[in-house]
Amino acid sequence: ISSFLLFFTYCKRHLTVFTAPKQPKKSRIATNDDRQSSQNLHITYFLRLKSPASQINFAPYTIEVKRMHKLIRLNILAALALLAAGWLPAQSQKPEQKSGEEARIDSIVMAAELHEVVVTAKESQGAVTASRIDRSAMEFLQPTSLSDLMQLLPGGQQKDPDLSTANTIGLRETGTMDAQGNSSVNNNYAISSLGTLFVVDGNPLSTDANMQYTPLSSTQSATTTSSTENNLNTTNRGVDMRSISTDDVESVEVVRGIPSVEYGNLTSGMVKINKIRRSTPFTARFKADGYSKLLSLGKGLKLSHTALLNIDAGMLDAKPDPTNNLQKYRRGNGSLRLTLNTDALRYSAAVDYTGSFDNSKSDPDINYGRIDEYKSTYNKIAITNNISWRPTAKGLFKSFDINTLIAQQFDRLTQRRLVAPQRYGIVPTTSEEGVHDAALIFSEYEASFLSDGKPFTAYAKAKANFALTTGALTSNLLAGADWNYAKNFGRGQVYDLSRPLSVSGWGSRPRKFSDIPALSQVSAFIEYNGKAELASHRIELQAGLRTN
Repeated sequence: ISSFLLFFTYCKRHLTVFTAPKQPKKSRIATNDDRQSSQNLHITYFLRLKSPASQINFAPYTIEVKRMHKLIRLNILAALALLAAGWLPAQSQKPEQKSGEEARIDSIVMAAELHEVVVTAKESQGAVTASRIDRSAMEFLQPTSLSDLMQLLPGGQQKDPDLSTANTIGLRETGTMDAQGNSSVNNNYAISSLGTLFVVDGNPLSTDANMQYTPLSSTQSATTTSSTENNLNTTNRGVDMRSISTDDVESVEVVRGIPSVEYGNLTSGMVKINKIRRSTPFTARFKADGYSKLLSLGKGLKLSHTALLNIDAGMLDAKPDPTNNLQKYRRGNGSLRLTLNTDALRYSAAVDYTGSFDNSKSDPDINYGRIDEYKSTYNKIAITNNISWRPTAKGLFKSFDINTLIAQQFDRLTQRRLVAPQRYGIVPTTSEEGVHDAALIFSEYEASFLSDGKPFTAYAKAKANFALTTGALTSNLLAGADWNYAKNFGRGQVYDLSRPLSVSGWGSRPRKFSDIPALSQVSAFIEYNGKAELASHRIELQAGLRTN
């Protein structure tokens, strides 16, 4: 907006404006595009150049300069720089038009078209309600994480990125807000984010083995308080979208409701993420604002006519409050993706790393000298392999796909506090079940807490697709099975029973996460999709069955 205002201010002072002559309309049936273009604003400027025939045409976001039979593309800022440097003289003249032949133009013609700009997701036209966000929308929005893309969905709220809390998704709900209109954490609405499945290149992001929380949080309570422990807690709340970068993402499809039976372990919807797997030039993006600094690098290498290699890396350093150095969030990510394509076979493999780090502590100058520190680290390494076979011969059998995933996380949550009981506190003294004597605490002490988690996830899926067309009816049959395994091999909560983080209502005791049994699920599914064309109408039917 500032660039356009600066440009039009210059034109108003130094240039004479001539209205472009109206072209006669041809007799034809008007379309929707014609009705939309009639609402656009067309402005034409004629300027004299020192050099012979040159022409500049404005298009949305760019300027095409034709000079000496050469085509040069400039953006708006580059054109303003040429104006400020004196490349364009101040005098103007209307060009002379010749009848019966192409007019010789020895001036610059600037045609600025102000189009209606709508940046949003594309709605699907199928049986399932879904929105698709492509790469062009991401480049326009310049997101910091995946949570910023949720603004493009129908009913999305426009707001500044908030990296001080875990960004969980809320589909088919409004959530809860405080008096200032900011989103607040409420366990009564956590089922929406917990029931939303995230799928990256056909493999799910599982949080079943995530147990990283402190007993001070309200994970196991229906009520929620506003504190660092609750704001950063993601146990039983799904995926934290802050940890998902969008710089290596090609498209995002958000399904609101129940998708195909191919995908299980969900109740609210699905977010399907497809990463970039094509040849791209070297790209570098640097974003800085009052709250965060982001740097990302990427390159798509074409190894041969059948092989591609994509490399991406990025880092984020954020402060929820620029004036507060005591609360920070950092993220690091890297991805290496290999793609092999033949006529009938496609193989894609990837090695991804994600690191998410929270650091928060209270200012001792305003906290009566008390110690209150909270640190959380999240490191994940995932290896995926996908094979897709599509036979070239025509027949009922259309494709066969196999997806595999192995992921290992290393989570560590530490907390240190100075506890000062107002009266006295009662704490347990044993980790065994039964009736035991408790201990009384009267004086203040320093408490240290550690939650060590090592969630491991394994996933495998195989599916086959069949299709048959008879007349106006097209039938597709999908059948397959998948296996999901989740286990946490961490040490669990480690702390001194006689020095807990709080002496009021303390109801927790140390337990190793590795002692908790693993979760193993085997599922089978079958689905029918039918489409019938009747005159100018189309009828679609989708029916499926999934069993665990």
